[in-house]
Amino acid sequence: MIDASAELTGSADVNGHGKNKASEPVETRVNIGQEFYVRAVVDDVEQVIMDVGLGVLVEVTRKEAREIISGRKRLFSALSEDATKRITHVQAHLKSVMNSLSKLRVAAPAVAVAEESRRDDD
Repeated sequence: MIDASAELTGSADVNGHGKNKASEPVETRVNIGQEFYVRAVVDDVEQVIMDVGLGVLVEVTRKEAREIISGRKRLFSALSEDATKRITHVQAHLKSVMNSLSKLRVAAPAVAVAEESRRDDD
């Protein structure tokens, strides 16, 4: 969704240095519902309609669209970094648990032999 919005606002460069001018037609894909897309040519991209979430569509200028896209990219980047940290923490925890289970599996036969030996002595 961000890539398509960036395309209409002047390319993936959200700093305003896009390759398309407002007066140039832009070829893009338009979601016609249920994630079905059709090709479209947009003649005027000075105003674009963006999905801002929960199915709400808002008409915004190219500048506003760039700001929205830039904010979403920052948010997704932060969420991605947080998820990566959590995954790393869970992986470390799983490795520790697997290591403990492996030690228990090795120690279990020795404990069983010692138990049996102790019973024989009684």
